[in-house]
Amino acid sequence: MHTKDDLQRHQHRRELEIPTLSVLAGPALLARDSWRSWADEASLPVLEIHVHEAIRQPKAWMSKTLQLGNAWQVVLREFAQHLRLPIEAALSHLNERPRSTRNALLEKVFPHWLDQGAHTFCREILLLGDEQDAVAKVIATMDINPTLPGHQFRLCSLLTLIRGHTPALLFIMHEDWSHSEQGLESAVRWMAPIVETCPWLAVGLAVPAEIYHIYVANSQSSHNKAILAEGLVPLAPATLDDVTSLVQAWDQESSELIAPILRNAVQFGASNDLIEGIADSEYRRAKSRDPETQVQALDAARSEAERLFFRLLEICPATSGLFELNRQISVAGWFRSQMEIDLLCESLKIAVELDGYYHFLDKDRYKRDRRKDFLLQKQGYLVVRFHADDLLSDLQDNLDVISAAIAQRQ
Repeated sequence: MHTKDDLQRHQHRRELEIPTLSVLAGPALLARDSWRSWADEASLPVLEIHVHEAIRQPKAWMSKTLQLGNAWQVVLREFAQHLRLPIEAALSHLNERPRSTRNALLEKVFPHWLDQGAHTFCREILLLGDEQDAVAKVIATMDINPTLPGHQFRLCSLLTLIRGHTPALLFIMHEDWSHSEQGLESAVRWMAPIVETCPWLAVGLAVPAEIYHIYVANSQSSHNKAILAEGLVPLAPATLDDVTSLVQAWDQESSELIAPILRNAVQFGASNDLIEGIADSEYRRAKSRDPETQVQALDAARSEAERLFFRLLEICPATSGLFELNRQISVAGWFRSQMEIDLLCESLKIAVELDGYYHFLDKDRYKRDRRKDFLLQKQGYLVVRFHADDLLSDLQDNLDVISAAIAQRQ
């Protein structure tokens, strides 16, 4: 069974409100790629947190979770629906009142079945009325610690406010913990109450496979051990044998064209899911020969190659976490309010752009790309361009170029 199948099976359990912790046992970069890929297909945002930081600072990850779930908008929408007013009108109706009568109004709006903490959160976030910082400011004043008795219900009540909008949470074992069975025990002891109190919440734990197996082999039977065993998702990079099995059913031309690309990806530690995604993308590209449909097909293939290339960057230690896919930034002089960059490393100001063959056939597009380069360079960005057709087939060369760009900027 593939990793995505395991994760989808876990999600089905959550839909039935069966407490489930997805335990991704393997390399951390592979765990992050697998979790992100699954969440992307499930249309879920992702929040990654190191376990030790989450335990020490529960308010920080809780605040980020609520922000990703648009908690401010959710609470405001609930308030407006209660008053049967449009959102802007409801907010004006609240702000025009003295604080004392605002409190009385909010006490009536939010149901008493809410935990006191969630009730306070809803009231205070509307009284604060600052969409950008309201969540963080209110959470900072609250008492939240999932390990303390009674706090699990408070945590669940807060997360229930954004149910349907909650991100997929991936907790990652820090390097200092990765070589410790006690670290894994501490992690699952902390996470178990969250999973059990919010069984519908997508929660994953990235742990080195060796530590997982040592813990399971040496620890006594326990509730926490059962949670780890039930949620196991074994991770392993694809092998050259996997590539051979994948392409053996193809015609000779396609096999000879695509197999070297897949072997390159294997050298970078790609998972089977990622290898199959690259194979499918390149196979469809190779078969897009009809002139009437080629432009549309190649455009789709370019977008897919872009996404797969980004995933490869994320599993390479030298580039993991540096780039964002399809990031929009404000650039003075551009014909739109926002300029979209295919792959952007904001910290080092590196912009990577991918060109399809039609970029060179369309005069206006070509001129627009040159202006885009000029404006980015004017703002201090190093612009790197690749041809989309060569993005995966010349994988090593392209990664070398990006590595050289990173080295030049560091």
